[in-house]
Amino acid sequence: MKNLFTLIFFGFSVPRAEWGLSQGAYDSMLALSEGDNIYRVKRHCEEYLIEDNYIYTYWKPWNDVEVKTWIIPGTPWHIRIHYIKTSRILDAADGGFALGIENKNEDRADFKNIQNENECLVRYSWGASGIKSLSTGGKAELIYPNANTNLLNSRTVIPTIKTRIEPGTSWLVSAVFGEPGKSEDKWNDPPSVEIASDKVVVDLPNFDRFEIPIK
Repeated sequence: MKNLFTLIFFGFSVPRAEWGLSQGAYDSMLALSEGDNIYRVKRHCEEYLIEDNYIYTYWKPWNDVEVKTWIIPGTPWHIRIHYIKTSRILDAADGGFALGIENKNEDRADFKNIQNENECLVRYSWGASGIKSLSTGGKAELIYPNANTNLLNSRTVIPTIKTRIEPGTSWLVSAVFGEPGKSEDKWNDPPSVEIASDKVVVDLPNFDRFEIPIK
């Protein structure tokens, strides 16, 4: 179940198989593994809530793993907040938009690639996709899925935040970036998130600062 996608430009991806991030092509979703490279994603919501500023879902990839997810929409940034309660060690992969890396009508020379410990971005003349970790412990990586896993593009790249989750409770917070064409680069103006005991405070560019109560 995809968190958020722009169908017209990015399309969305479908897995070739469930082994590994390249076969899974997990764009616009959180994928979880027990360390065996076999990933599970959100297939059913135990609870959900749609508010003006966010969408909340509660789901259980295993009986002893609970995930609460808040999606704050926006453009070119949106925010994903995951609260994970687990009794087992997990590997998490939070995937951004799948950007096509081949375009016969555009010049590939206008190419930009940023990859640091907690952020990564790919920009071509036809569009950009990136992701920043707003929590600790995540590592950014560009995932190149198997060919023909995306509905619009034969080859893609998915900016992804990978995190090792220890038993207990954890917060994963990602700011996901995507825009088509050669529009103004807003990559250096990311949103911010503050997590308190009873609320999440969100500051998203071009939107008023607001709070989300934690259930």
